[in-house]
Amino acid sequence: MSTSTIRELLGDHALNRLRDLVGSRHDAMLSLVSAEGRVVWASEQGSRMIHGRDPQDVIGQPVDALVHESELAKVHGALSRALTGDTVSCDIWAANADGERRRVRLLLWPKRKHDHVIVITVANVLDPTAMGPP
Repeated sequence: MSTSTIRELLGDHALNRLRDLVGSRHDAMLSLVSAEGRVVWASEQGSRMIHGRDPQDVIGQPVDALVHESELAKVHGALSRALTGDTVSCDIWAANADGERRRVRLLLWPKRKHDHVIVITVANVLDPTAMGPP
């Protein structure tokens, strides 16, 4: 999905504000997830930092590929709630390209017009031992 398509979905003002919020952080990723649970767009810096992958390797992937298997039910529930119009926040273990996990907080906002969810993933928001092993 191109930046112009993202701009159509979000509008210039919202896209610029989200980029300002996330773009200045090396530990955050902005992404757009479809109703089918696939990543349709991901910011570059965050994709590399959080998941150890180029954005092009993340785009098209199911969110399941980016989440530790112990967190799948939680993430599916959060996406379902966001797709019905709720704003959702949850802390999970994300999976990176080399199989390691990283503690992150997901912030999910519905984009009702096009059945997408805006997801901001912020790394290192919790002590990794705070919730025990996955």
